[in-house]
Amino acid sequence: IEIEVSYDASAGSIEPQKFTRSYEYLGNTRLPLSNELEAHIADFLGEHKLDEFGIDCEDFCKLANDKVLSQFANGYKFDYSGWIEAREQRKTGYGTSLTTGMLGAVYLPHNSKLFISMLHNALRDYVGKTAPKALWYSSKVPLWGANGSQLSRFTRDLGDILGNYSDDKIARISLLHPSADEGEKRQERKRHLGRFPTGIGLTSEAKFDRLEILLIPDVIALVQYHGQPNSDSALTMPIGYVTVEPERLELLKNLMIKRIEGVVATINWSESKIENLTSLLPVEFLIKLNKKSGEDVDAAIQKIQIANRAETARAILSLRK
Repeated sequence: IEIEVSYDASAGSIEPQKFTRSYEYLGNTRLPLSNELEAHIADFLGEHKLDEFGIDCEDFCKLANDKVLSQFANGYKFDYSGWIEAREQRKTGYGTSLTTGMLGAVYLPHNSKLFISMLHNALRDYVGKTAPKALWYSSKVPLWGANGSQLSRFTRDLGDILGNYSDDKIARISLLHPSADEGEKRQERKRHLGRFPTGIGLTSEAKFDRLEILLIPDVIALVQYHGQPNSDSALTMPIGYVTVEPERLELLKNLMIKRIEGVVATINWSESKIENLTSLLPVEFLIKLNKKSGEDVDAAIQKIQIANRAETARAILSLRK
């Protein structure tokens, strides 16, 4: 079953018009749904509730330094109709081609094309010492990541690109997800296994709410807020920006680090048997984890300490000269 939801501006209302189409697939044949299936889908969507929790849209705009979205933010509500109309008037730009707004999930075809294009351009200038790794900090809203086919296709395309920059040709794309207990850990694995190559569970100290970040440190980042377009539906529509600006990349990296600080991280699943936290997470992330995450954290801390001592020694020698 495929459910397609689209939106358009609604004059005089902050809630956009919602259009829903549902189909049943038998092989490659697309069929209209029976009335019975339509009723089941309506019941299924109606069962989900979206509470006001975690950061609201105004908080998001401050954290992400998004002065464009802040014009349409009011607590947990976002004026989608106003933003859509402003976009048609070319009033939603960020003043640079290095940052661009994105409405809807990044794996939707038109958004995916934009993200991949910006990634290719950014990687041409990448001079990092380590292979780029993708970290996807999930949002805790109903039906997040429920689009199996397009999400899987996007992570495969992303993996094909990142694998070219790794010595072993293995792309590191890790989903950072809530893992407060064994039950939630199993649920996340069941939901996302096959869509993300690796899942890293974070204990309850980590904040998961309406914020979503896809980060390839020093290369590219996506940050979005999951607003609720229609009050009678728990379906969310992510909105935010994609950026390759160094200042914004640093901002979003620090935002993600702050969210994982002090948590216990464990690898929940991995398509590659050789992975550990050291191979999946940058050292700046590792040193902020709870030491109960394992020996990888201690090794990262020692690595940073050695690097700092070496830097201090070089500075002393420079002064003596």
